Amino acid sequence: MSASPFSFWIPPEIVHEIATWCSKDSLTALARTCVTFSAGAEKQLYEDVGVVTVECLDTLLANPRKRDLVRQLTLIYRNDNNALGRKASIVLACLCDTLVDLKSLRILRLFDRSVHRPRDYHDKMGVRSLVKRLGEVLYKAKFHRLHTVHCDKWFLAWNVCRFIKSQPGLKVFSTNELLKMELSELHEMEKMQAGSVPAVFAEESYRENRARISIFPGLYAPTRVQATLKALESHWRHWEEKIETFTIYVAGPTQVDVDTSIRDSCAIIRNRMNVKLLYILFDRPYDIPVKEVADAIRTLPELSSLSFLKYTLDDKPEQIWHTQDSDEDVRLAKLGAWTDACPSLDRVTFGTIERNVEVGVL
Repeated sequence: MSASPFSFWIPPEIVHEIATWCSKDSLTALARTCVTFSAGAEKQLYEDVGVVTVECLDTLLANPRKRDLVRQLTLIYRNDNNALGRKASIVLACLCDTLVDLKSLRILRLFDRSVHRPRDYHDKMGVRSLVKRLGEVLYKAKFHRLHTVHCDKWFLAWNVCRFIKSQPGLKVFSTNELLKMELSELHEMEKMQAGSVPAVFAEESYRENRARISIFPGLYAPTRVQATLKALESHWRHWEEKIETFTIYVAGPTQVDVDTSIRDSCAIIRNRMNVKLLYILFDRPYDIPVKEVADAIRTLPELSSLSFLKYTLDDKPEQIWHTQDSDEDVRLAKLGAWTDACPSLDRVTFGTIERNVEVGVL
């Protein structure tokens, strides 16, 4: 690598600007030109390494200086066939060796895109032991700058709460599924120490890359809901217009808190052009606010189904539960306001402890 006299006259900010416009291949070439361009190109190249490969991880493992540049890392695990499965296993092994030394890591994404396999498949491929090893790295390593994680539960041995407890600096966490018992444990963590639970959401993909998103403002104290939702706002942009279902769990000590939570929750899902199903889950009887709901669905032009359902974290049976809209005239009045706001809406469901009252729109 040369030290071109010409390059010394180029300010670092200009080198950075050039690097930001380069593709990965161009950055690799730029890094080999001279010392001055090398620093700027490598910073851009390794700051977000994208979807990791064996070659990338080997480079990081052998070069501490480059490891310190890494801010974002993504793993997509696939086992579509035996050859791909073996390659994916090698990537997992390399990641276990490398991840613990990525001290500057800010954003980590681990996706499992495997096809369904027999129970003994992962044992034969040696994958189960690798996943267990990766889980231990995630639990025990201290990533002091890590603030955002998406990690499918398979990589965490289905122990989401243990991971969140192990990373106190975490601000946003998402996974492919959050069970009621996990949400209950997170809620207890939040009650024990306010601010201990990051903004969490579930992001589940299904047919043709369509997605279901679930958010849980009801886990947090009312004073934390707005900041928590703000932290979530940009974290499903990679789905673009592929989100078809939103689920929102709201809770609060007063009706005003619930109204505010619904309003703030719906504000971050506005203008999603493909959303067809919206579920709003309550932990106790509330009067469903007409205006807040109308304002939310007004910006969802494809919405066809709106549901208000019971969802309690403790699973304790209740004597009476309904959404306080048991009167048919009240339901129809609200329905009229919501269909005016969203003409595509053709079904609204009001949940009760005994049954769901569905109101079809003619």
